[in-house]
Order: sequence, then structure tokens, then C-alpha cells
Amino acid sequence: MSRRDPNHKHMPRPSGLPNFTPRADRKTLQLCAQVKDALHWVLGSVSERKDDVLLLCSVEAVEPLPGGNRMLVKIAVPPEVALSKVTDQLAESASALRMEVGQAITRRRVPELLFLPVHPG
Repeated sequence: MSRRDPNHKHMPRPSGLPNFTPRADRKTLQLCAQVKDALHWVLGSVSERKDDVLLLCSVEAVEPLPGGNRMLVKIAVPPEVALSKVTDQLAESASALRMEVGQAITRRRVPELLFLPVHPG
């Protein structure tokens, strides 16, 4: 059985550093990678429309948001495609994308996905 040393003193923090620096733990980063892989494969297959601009887009990054059950998905959009058009199609396909992610990941609860279309660069 281990015991704490009663004489152990904690080092004081330098005044310029914040008290709390949020970091994503290993499991959260693993979930982000699973979501990114799932969206990579699913992004082009959620819509049957022939003018679907999501076929031209790709998943740039998936980042955890504070709260633990939300993720920011950055979608790389080609320069010739309007961001508003991609935003509209992502809004229409959001539930289908989340359902596909839920089938691909190994978690009880599927995180809420917030999409942010961006032009690369």
C-alpha cells in the first residue's frame, strides 16, 4: 500500500501560466480518429443527387469540443465550390452522417457532429 509523503510540497505554478490547460486524453483522440475515418468513407455516399458537392469535399480534421460529447468536423472544400452550398448539403445530410458514424465507431453514444466547411490554405 502506498502512502503520500506528508513532507512533499507541491511546486508553485509560475504566475504567467493558467491553472488549467485542457488536453484531449488518449481515448478522445482515438474517437476523433475513428470519426474521421468513418466520415472519410461515408462523405461521398450519403446523397443520391447528381449535383452533390460533398463528393468534392474531404475531411480535414476532427477535434473534440468542450463537454465531451461534441466534435468539430472541418470539411475541406475546393476553392471553386461555394461554402454556403456545402453548408446546406451538410445540414441536409447531418443525421445520415451521424448514423453512419454511429455504426462505424465502438462507443455507446454517438457524439454530436458540428461541421465547419473551410477552404484549404
